[in-house]
Amino acid sequence: MESPTLSTLEFSPLRNDLKSILRETRFITDRIKKKQEDDQVMSDWKFASAVLDRFFLWFFFVFILICTGAVLLTVPGIFVSGGELET
Repeated sequence: MESPTLSTLEFSPLRNDLKSILRETRFITDRIKKKQEDDQVMSDWKFASAVLDRFFLWFFFVFILICTGAVLLTVPGIFVSGGELET
């Protein structure tokens, strides 16, 4: 076996530095990918909540109209002509 030459010994610290840089770069890219995935999920939930919010707004509006109409229609004598209530 040959012993390490001077040139390979000189590049050993450089190789360790490059490995460290590669490891850090992978870590950063993994974090960015994870953040993008989380942002996409958050965006999907915001859209779903906006759809549900609009649905419940319309449901509430229709419910209030029906209840108001029902209350007004159950008042006795509301449709009596002449302005007098029948007794």
